[in-house]
Amino acid sequence: MHEADLDKLAGMRLQLEVQVNTVESANINANTLDVMRRGANALRDIHNGLCVLLHTLPLLGILTSHIHVGSPVPVPVPVPISSP
Repeated sequence: MHEADLDKLAGMRLQLEVQVNTVESANINANTLDVMRRGANALRDIHNGLCVLLHTLPLLGILTSHIHVGSPVPVPVPVPISSP
């Protein structure tokens, strides 16, 4: 009778270890998703309102006007850079 109880307890212990590992894995996955979500939000904030075309059009206008006039392009090109 004691041998059967020991086997039953060993099975219960194994089942609990599996459940603990499952919970720990789920916790790691939740933390990973949270970090990824925060990283995505940070990247979105960094690039908020950034449009390459809007920043390049003034520069292209300056370069084109100097090419048509035939004058050298000033160095550095006076294009204001706005920070978000």
